[in-house]
Amino acid sequence: MKHTIEKNKDKTKINFELDAKLWDSYIEKIYQKEKAKINIAGFRKGHAPRAMIEKLHGKSIFVDDAFNLCFRECYSKVLDENEEVFPVEEPSVEILSLDENGIKFSAEFSVKPEVKLGDYTGIQIDKIEYKVTKKDIDKEIDTARARLARKIEKAEKDSLAENGDVVNLDYSGSVDGVKFEGGTAENQELELGSNSFIPGFEAQMIGMKKGEKRDLKVTFPDKYHSEDLAGKEAVFSVKLNSIFKKELPNIDDELAKEVSQFDTLKDWKDDIEKKLTEQATQKEKAENENALIEKIVKNAKIDVPDCMFKTELKYMLNDFAQRLQYMYGGLKIDDYFKMTGSSVDDFNNQHKLQAEKNVKTRLVLEAIIKTEKLEITEKDIDADLDRRADKSKKTKEEFLKSVDTEYRNYVKSMLVSEKVMNYLNANNKIEKKSKK
Repeated sequence: MKHTIEKNKDKTKINFELDAKLWDSYIEKIYQKEKAKINIAGFRKGHAPRAMIEKLHGKSIFVDDAFNLCFRECYSKVLDENEEVFPVEEPSVEILSLDENGIKFSAEFSVKPEVKLGDYTGIQIDKIEYKVTKKDIDKEIDTARARLARKIEKAEKDSLAENGDVVNLDYSGSVDGVKFEGGTAENQELELGSNSFIPGFEAQMIGMKKGEKRDLKVTFPDKYHSEDLAGKEAVFSVKLNSIFKKELPNIDDELAKEVSQFDTLKDWKDDIEKKLTEQATQKEKAENENALIEKIVKNAKIDVPDCMFKTELKYMLNDFAQRLQYMYGGLKIDDYFKMTGSSVDDFNNQHKLQAEKNVKTRLVLEAIIKTEKLEITEKDIDADLDRRADKSKKTKEEFLKSVDTEYRNYVKSMLVSEKVMNYLNANNKIEKKSKK
């Protein structure tokens, strides 16, 4: 087999040429594979000569399968021998000639682009910091109190619904005087001020009395899960059945005992502060590292083919679809789009910039890994697997049986990411901005 590689600005093309003998060997391979399925009168099944089969069914009977086999083998061989040629899309294949002299064909595709690294060491960025405040701790306590809140009915006839009250109501919604599907309910509970209903609905209920009826005029958001209602003005006829005041428990040791593993309020607060500080530290680390990487990517020069962004969007959509199924009991992506009045195009437009960022970041980090020879050895992977097995209190063999067959590759990618990030942290400065 002969081949030539043409490298253009946007595409790379491999031209293949097989002489008659080599091309015929692929025809023969397919004949040997398929002959058992072909019946020819006068021959036992599977024993008809190739020439007889081609005479009766045409010489092209084995050509398509032979070409598919030929292309796969030749294409893979050339890519294996030329590691610098890295396709990032399926090739466009064209048969240039097929005759008694053999076959000529080509494969054209976009390749992984060359990355020209700019400065990726000696960079200084302002450190992002998150401090845990008393307000943050109080917010956690208030959330816990809300879970234990008691509802006490306001029995007085002149009691008015206030912000923060829980009300029981009946309602019926209509647009242009016509009731719409899903717009009617009885004995519905709603906390005023929770912003659970359409904007403006809850605010108009404040000041209502038990048994009172009122028409509430609202406008559905422009982006609403029902396209028929999006942006429409509606009227909800509401009847207030009852009003409940929320009674929150006191902030004391008894509350700490009920909602935590601690006996005192002080110990519980200390634990809340500790956990919030850990979360803040992790958030700081992630955001500072992202800021550093963004600057390094911005310093690099890279011309990414559109196909890589499209592929990344497909990966992102697949990942989103899997998370939907996991989080919402098997909800399918098509049903999600129907419920939200959106589409694949909407998803792609919304995530286009993130997809571009993902691809560029990955390519730049790969270039740094290659330049600095930040490689992970099999010994590194085995050591990490031992650590993970020990953490799960299993032997290494037991642990490996409990995970996916691709888990080793996952561990390798995690170790590579950790190694390159350690290198970048060690060779750049993330410092608190000095005050002038």
